[in-house]
Amino acid sequence: MAGNKKAEIFEIQEDAADMLEYFAEKYKLADRSKALRVILDYVSQDADIDEIFSVRRCIRCGGKTGWETPLDS
Repeated sequence: MAGNKKAEIFEIQEDAADMLEYFAEKYKLADRSKALRVILDYVSQDADIDEIFSVRRCIRCGGKTGWETPLDS
């Protein structure tokens, strides 16, 4: 267990929770929390932060339902 962990409460959409569960299962991670930590590590080290926050994205607008399980699963 690398680093100290702090329990937090966040509100996320149901499809986002499903996405974290999917990644945890697909990559044999301990749980959804670990999947989120992997994503946060990527954001903090490798992502283009300006691109993340300056591009407007809406995967739930216009009748869309949000994240969907990939067909390859």
